[in-house]
Amino acid sequence: MEVKFKSSYIKTLSKLPKHIVIASDEVVESLRNANSLQASGVDYKKLTGEEILYKIRIGGYRIIAEYENPDILMLIIIKRGDAYKKKTFNK
Repeated sequence: MEVKFKSSYIKTLSKLPKHIVIASDEVVESLRNANSLQASGVDYKKLTGEEILYKIRIGGYRIIAEYENPDILMLIIIKRGDAYKKKTFNK
């Protein structure tokens, strides 16, 4: 699967703790090696009310991603509470 990154993802990733960055890299590698999101083995769920937006769990953080098989666009990585309070990501 091809994994792409929005600039907001790169920007927020650079400000996170090192262990979250490492875990994020592992998720990206799992996605690259898989044929689909379902086959990747990552902890994900579809965002409620959204067609193509998913959240991928990394401890207390969430990656918000746009998934259209076979491509995934990483939009942003934010703290869990912030991901659910308001939609801080834009397509």
